[in-house]
Amino acid sequence: MSQNLTRAERWRRRRQESGYAAIVVAIFAATVLFPLSALAVDVARWYVEVERVQAAADAASMAGVTYLPNDFASATSTAKTVSARNGYPDGGTTSVSDKVGEKPTQLVETVSSTVRNSIAAAFTNSFTTVTRSATADYNGPVPMGSPCNTFGNEPAGTNLRGPAGSQLVIPAGGANCSTSPKFWAGVEGPNVYKTQGDQLSTRYCKGYESGCDGSNNNQ
Repeated sequence: MSQNLTRAERWRRRRQESGYAAIVVAIFAATVLFPLSALAVDVARWYVEVERVQAAADAASMAGVTYLPNDFASATSTAKTVSARNGYPDGGTTSVSDKVGEKPTQLVETVSSTVRNSIAAAFTNSFTTVTRSATADYNGPVPMGSPCNTFGNEPAGTNLRGPAGSQLVIPAGGANCSTSPKFWAGVEGPNVYKTQGDQLSTRYCKGYESGCDGSNNNQ
């Protein structure tokens, strides 16, 4: 039928249909493009907030974990103080929670922040809550040597002093200390008589040592 239309009629029909594309584009922009553009602005804001919240959680967990495993109260108070210094106090639009991790030496800090959406609030929720957690594990210094603070044979102890059979105080955490550890050291310097130190490190003869002539340091 369109082939039977005159040129004037075809031109008139095209003019009548010329506004359809503009209407479709306007509807598409209003329903899809504008919401996506608005959401992009707030998503960028969320990403920035995520980085800040994670940094605060990291700092809080590392600051508080040094009190574990014995002092959880000090660990949590220190963690909250550090989180507040980084802009996220435990109150208002932000919150900080604490718990012990899988090990008694692990501190888990969770920081949450509620941010107001800007343009996207007209299409989505007015607020968005960002939450991030950090886990820190504290290993104390490794003790070197024996936990027993004995040095050489010790005299017998009493019921008020220990370890058993020693005058020494029991180390923190307890220790199994022998009264005869068989561990000695030279307490005299080289410029003394051999009778006051050992036969190799000291330099002088008292006069009655066997085979000592004052110059031989191997006696």
